[in-house]
Amino acid sequence: MQSIKKGKTFNPINISEEGLELIELIALDCENTEGQWHSTTEIKIDKLGYVIKDGVKSKEFWDGKISSDKKPLRVKIRNISGDETIKVMQ
Repeated sequence: MQSIKKGKTFNPINISEEGLELIELIALDCENTEGQWHSTTEIKIDKLGYVIKDGVKSKEFWDGKISSDKKPLRVKIRNISGDETIKVMQ
């Protein structure tokens, strides 16, 4: 709330039903099912909603999808609070 005290207006995040605005990163590991993480494909969403795919910035908004040429063995999802979830694919 420090910004409000300095006279700036507060703009809350509008969260859709799907909650995609809360996702900061999605990464696919197509190499390992456990142990060290290897990001085969990675999508980061910047604070304006633009996609950074495998380190390359774009002016495209994320459509909620990630793809890879190889079958993903694990998926990592990180939200804007920094919490990470790793899901092993079957």
